[in-house]
Amino acid sequence: MTAFARLDHDRIARQGLPEVVFADGKTPDQVAAIMAEFAERAGA
Repeated sequence: MTAFARLDHDRIARQGLPEVVFADGKTPDQVAAIMAEFAERAGA
């Protein structure tokens, strides 16, 4: 997990909708790190 985001990898199972990233105020590098963590978790 990143220090600047709390990722909810299981949200789709509980809510029926996937996680979204609220990127306002985050740097491009932070958004890229968040997306990389999602991709890694998904096996992409």
